[in-house]
Amino acid sequence: MVALQKIGEQYRVFTAIRGMGMLIGAELTPQYHGKAHDFLTAAATRGLMILNAGPNVIHFAPSLVIEFQDIAAGMALFELAVQDVIGG
Repeated sequence: MVALQKIGEQYRVFTAIRGMGMLIGAELTPQYHGKAHDFLTAAATRGLMILNAGPNVIHFAPSLVIEFQDIAAGMALFELAVQDVIGG
């Protein structure tokens, strides 16, 4: 969750990040409401599979046996996807 918090703070895209264990939901700020699918598409283009839980929540559900380096690589790809969506 720390990596998501850093992305959220840097790009101001999340109002809340919540979850238990590896199941995490990140609620988009009002500025990006309705654009969860845009983030999903941008991540997929970068080779990362994420989910959306409605139009305003990005949902992460990685394998329970994922390696730390894979999490770091996934968060790096997700940050690039965020940049793609916000245009920065």
